[in-house]
Amino acid sequence: MLRGYVGTDVFWEGIRDYYRLYRDRNTTTAEFRHVMERHSGRDLTWFFDQWLVRAGHPVLEGTWRYDASAKRRQTFTIAADRAPASVRLDPNTWILMEATFLPK
Repeated sequence: MLRGYVGTDVFWEGIRDYYRLYRDRNTTTAEFRHVMERHSGRDLTWFFDQWLVRAGHPVLEGTWRYDASAKRRQTFTIAADRAPASVRLDPNTWILMEATFLPK
């Protein structure tokens, strides 16, 4: 998730720097966060608090259906020329979550 937020190049630059600085040593999450902040130019306190300090994770439930005549409907709409075989939330697993999203 951090890579998705700061970007792939920045993430790997930070990882390489972190390994260079702390290889074969004890370190802390705060030190990792500082390295990533230095490379991204962003305050990442909220990110680490949300995903490492707070308990729990998002749990999403929903349904979907395809309206062949309208091809779209409000709530969250994705126009499509034909009915999808399935709909997947976060197909590349960028977010740590439980998601149930089935056809209606």
